[in-house]
Amino acid sequence: MEETNQVYIKILADSLVKKTEVLRRLEELTAWQEKLLSGDTFNEDDFDQSMKEKEEQLVILSELDQGFENLYSRVREEMAQNKGFYKKEITSIQHSIEEITDYSVKLQAMEARNRDRFRVCLASKHKEIRDVRMNSQSAASYYKNMSNQHQAGQSYFMDKKK
Repeated sequence: MEETNQVYIKILADSLVKKTEVLRRLEELTAWQEKLLSGDTFNEDDFDQSMKEKEEQLVILSELDQGFENLYSRVREEMAQNKGFYKKEITSIQHSIEEITDYSVKLQAMEARNRDRFRVCLASKHKEIRDVRMNSQSAASYYKNMSNQHQAGQSYFMDKKK
């Protein structure tokens, strides 16, 4: 049973390393989104692509979390009872958890900044759409008024001399 627990603990450590890699990729994608949102022109296709990639990474992250929880529940007691025997593995796991926590905090801050930038970008797009709509309504109204005046049969110039 001890050998099985050692394998489980090794898998725990490996899953944390994989989780760190996924968080690193999420950080890259979030930085890319930050760049997209802070640029002069917003590219919806690139932003959508980054969102799809982030979603894929979040699914992987969720699976890793679930697997970690399942394995940890199996070896929790063994690790607690034999802390000295698993000291190296426990230290490695603790270091990985600290690194994951740092990434999580950094990602949360980046996401908050991106959310604010996205709101500004969205407000700008709404304004552009509203301006286009107003301009097209003004043009339609102008053309309608001009066509109505010609249909009335009145001349613009009247000769008042008799």
